[in-house]
Amino acid sequence: MTHDIHTLIQILRAVLIVAAVSATSFPFVYSFFPWRRSLIGRVLMTYAISLAVALDVSCLFAYWRPKNILIQFWVDVICFTFIAIASALMTAVMIGANYKSHRKLRRTK
Repeated sequence: MTHDIHTLIQILRAVLIVAAVSATSFPFVYSFFPWRRSLIGRVLMTYAISLAVALDVSCLFAYWRPKNILIQFWVDVICFTFIAIASALMTAVMIGANYKSHRKLRRTK
């Protein structure tokens, strides 16, 4: 295990680039499928886009820092707010879908 900070920064940047490219390619590829037809598809696309934007912005800030640090904080606040909303929506939709399936099982018994 290395203790060289510059090596760790380079590894972190490489992993961040791979994560950003992967997270950005998922909504692009998924957009060619009929995701709009279901609620779960729309929520998944919202989550994927918000995560991709956050990783892309993190990748941008890894190589370029704005002169005013408040810009970076506000961009981070907006990105994490969208991720929090999308995560809450995804959880609510999954709980609702699970509740409906349990209710149907109880009716059939």
